Amino acid sequence: VSTFQVLDPKDMATNLRKQAAAIPQVRPGKETQDYLTEVLSRSSIFGAVILALLFVLPNLIELLTQLNTPNGFGGTSLLILVGVGIDTWRQLQAELLMQQYATDVDQFYKGRK
Repeated sequence: VSTFQVLDPKDMATNLRKQAAAIPQVRPGKETQDYLTEVLSRSSIFGAVILALLFVLPNLIELLTQLNTPNGFGGTSLLILVGVGIDTWRQLQAELLMQQYATDVDQFYKGRK
């Protein structure tokens, strides 16, 4: 429900029409509004399920392993860990891509293909 307060599908559909933009295979106007409402509903449900899993996961770990986790270990900690992991992975991919690009440029200027 809060997603619809921030991203109003009717306003988004109107703005897309004013900008002469469209979603592929979706007609402008009411169909775009309905499509955006459906997408926002799905993403809200998906986000709620993920947050519920993050809330329950520490308790499940405690039950399955019979280990007590610190009170600070919870959903927020998991969100931070996942965010840091994703950011680190993206930085690593970017660095590897830049190294490949630099190697290709060096070989080009040396006359090799």
